[in-house]
Amino acid sequence: MFILTLVLPSILLSAFAIQAVEAQRQVVLTERAKGLDVEARERTRGLHEAFLLPVRRAEASVATLASGTMLALVRGIEDQAAREPFLSGALVINSRGRRRYPAQRIGPFTEPWPRRSAVHLGGLCGAVLPKNPGARLVRALTLDPAAAAPALERVIDLGGPATQLSALAELGRLQERYGRSPNVLTGPGFSTRAAEETYARLASYPVHATDLMGRLAAAQGRFRLAFLRRSRGDDAGAEAILVSLLDQLRDSSSLLPPDELTDLGERAAALLGSEARMASARRLSEQRRRTEVLVGRLERLFGDVLGAAARGERGLPRISAPGLRAEQTSELSYVKARLGDEIELLTYGKLPQKGLVALRWDTRALQSNFETRLRSSPWLERLVPWKDGLKSDDTVGRARLVAPFDHLALEVRAREDQVAGVGLPTGNLQLWGIGLALVGIVMGAGLTIWTVRRESKEAQLKSDFVSNVTHELKTPLTSIRMFLETLILGRVDGPEEVDECLAIMDRESQRLTRLIEQLLVFSRIEGRKWRVRFSSEDPAELVREAIKLLADQLHTTPAELGVEVVTAQELGKVPVDRFAVVEALLNLLHNAWKYSPNSDRKIRVLLTNRRRMLEITVEDNGMGVPRPDRRRIFVKFERASNAEKSRVEGSGIGLTLASEIVKAHKGRIKYTPNKPQGSRFSIYLPR
Repeated sequence: MFILTLVLPSILLSAFAIQAVEAQRQVVLTERAKGLDVEARERTRGLHEAFLLPVRRAEASVATLASGTMLALVRGIEDQAAREPFLSGALVINSRGRRRYPAQRIGPFTEPWPRRSAVHLGGLCGAVLPKNPGARLVRALTLDPAAAAPALERVIDLGGPATQLSALAELGRLQERYGRSPNVLTGPGFSTRAAEETYARLASYPVHATDLMGRLAAAQGRFRLAFLRRSRGDDAGAEAILVSLLDQLRDSSSLLPPDELTDLGERAAALLGSEARMASARRLSEQRRRTEVLVGRLERLFGDVLGAAARGERGLPRISAPGLRAEQTSELSYVKARLGDEIELLTYGKLPQKGLVALRWDTRALQSNFETRLRSSPWLERLVPWKDGLKSDDTVGRARLVAPFDHLALEVRAREDQVAGVGLPTGNLQLWGIGLALVGIVMGAGLTIWTVRRESKEAQLKSDFVSNVTHELKTPLTSIRMFLETLILGRVDGPEEVDECLAIMDRESQRLTRLIEQLLVFSRIEGRKWRVRFSSEDPAELVREAIKLLADQLHTTPAELGVEVVTAQELGKVPVDRFAVVEALLNLLHNAWKYSPNSDRKIRVLLTNRRRMLEITVEDNGMGVPRPDRRRIFVKFERASNAEKSRVEGSGIGLTLASEIVKAHKGRIKYTPNKPQGSRFSIYLPR
C-alpha cells in the first residue's frame, strides 16, 4: 500500500515534470488556442444579446398592448414592425390554435346568451322560448315578413355582437327588398329610409366585425348604405361613406380575409367611379394576397407547434433557448426551419387574454447586423456555417452561436501585431514538477492515514455491532433458559405461574426470532440477494399492519399502543414491496417507542400526497438525535451518542435497513427534529 500511494505517484509526477520541460512550446500554443476560444465564446454572447435586444423591445410592446382590443394589438404590432428593422411580420393565434391575424375566412359559429339574466330566462322559459338568440334568429327568418321584422328587433336587443350583426343584416335586407315594392307591404318599417337607418346601425360596428355566418356584415352594411343613398340622389353622402369605407379597409386590411377585402374594395371603388381608388384597392388586395402566401408558408412550417403552444398542450414540439445567464436573459421561445440557404425564425409568447403572438424575424438582416458589429472588433472575425467537428486550434478560435442562430459559428483570429512577441515562458518548470511530486507524496500520505483510520473505525463499529448483537441474542436466550429450568425442576406453585413462565418464554422467543429475521434481511440486502417484488398496496393498510406487528412484539394491542394515524387527504394505492415497506415502518415505529421512554409517550404517523410522491412520517416526543449524529444515523452499525449513554439496547442496523429498503423503491428517507422535542422520520415513495 505504501509503494502504491507514495513511491509510484512520486515517480510518475517526476516523469511528468521532465516531459513538461520538453512541452513548453506546446503549452504556449495551447494557451493561445484557449484564449482565442474564450474570446470567440465571449463574442457569441455579445451577438446573442444584440439579437435579444429587439426581441425584448417587441415583446414588451406586445405585452403592453395585449390587454387592449384586438384592433389596438394589431395596430401596435404593425407600428412595431415599421420601426424595427429586423421584425418582418407577426401572427396572432387564438386559444383554440386558430389564426386570428392576419385574418382568414371565418366559418359559421354559435353565440351564447350574452347576459346572465337572459340565461336564467331561457332556462325558465325553455319550453316556450328558444334557448339562445341564434335560435331566435333562425325562428324569425321562418316567419312572414310582417312578423319577422319585430322578431328580428327582439333578437337585436337580446343577442351578442355577432347575433346583432346577423339580425341587422337580415332586417336591412328585408326592409330594402319590400321598400322597393310598396304594394306588397306598407308601413314605415318597410321602406328604403328604414333600410338606411338599419344599415347605419350596422355601420356603427368596426369594419372587421363578423356575424354568425362569418360574413363581414359591418362592412357590407356600409356598402349597402352608400348604395341606397346614391339611389335616392344623395351623391355627396354616398361618396363620403365609400371613401371612409376604403380608408377603413386599408387601415384594417390585415384583419380582413383576402377574398372579402378584394371584393369589398373593388366594389366600393367601382361604385365611387374613381380609377385612382380602383388602382389603390387592387394594390392593397395584391399586397394582402402576398402576405397571405407568406403566412400560409409559415403555418405549413410551424402551424402545429404554434397551435399546440396556444392551446397549452404538453408533450408536443416546443423549442426554447434559456439564454446565457438567468439573471440577465429571460426565456426565449422560438421555432426555426431551414429551407436551403434560407432560415425562417419566429419567436412567440403567450397573451394574457389567451392565445399567443408569434413575431417573424429577418434572419438575413440580423446576420448582416452581426457582421457589422464584428468589423469594429480588434480581432479578425467572421461568421461561417456551423458543422460538426469544427474546433479551435492555436491560430483560430471557433465557437457556435447561441440558439436560435446555432446554424452559424464565429471564427476569431489574432492580428499580426497581437501574435508578435509571443515566446516561450521563462519559468522553471522543473521546480513546478518537483513541487508537484511533493504534493503527490503529501496527498498519498494523507490518503494512507485516512484509509487506515477508516478501516480502524469500521473494525471498531463491527466489533461494537457483534457485542451489541451478542447481548441482544443472549438476553432472550438467558430468560428462556431460566424459565425452562424453573419448569423442569418444578419450582412453580400452580397453573397460573406455569402460564406466566410460558408467556415470558414465548415473548422472549418472539424477540429472538425478530432479531434473527432482521439480521437475515440485512444480510440479504448487503449481499445484493434481495429483489423488490412490487404490488399495488394501500398505504394506510401498510401502516396498520406495521402497528399490529409492533403491538404483537410488545405483547399488547394496537389500541393500547396509542399510535395516532393521520391522513391529510385521499390516498390512492402505490406500487411497493409489501413485506419490505412494512419492515421499514416497523423499524421506525419500534425506534419511536424505544427512544420515547417517558410516561407521556406520543407517537404519530402522517400520510400525505406530495405531487408524485407519497410521504409517510413517524413522529415521537422522545430523546431525539443530537445534531452531530444526524448525518451518520443511517450508516450501518452507527448509533446516536445519547442512545448509547442512556443504555438503550439496539444493534445499529434498523435505520440502515429502512434506508436501503426505501432506496430500492427509488425513494428517500429524511430525519428532522420534532418540535419541541423528539424525532421525525419521513419516507418518500414514488406513486
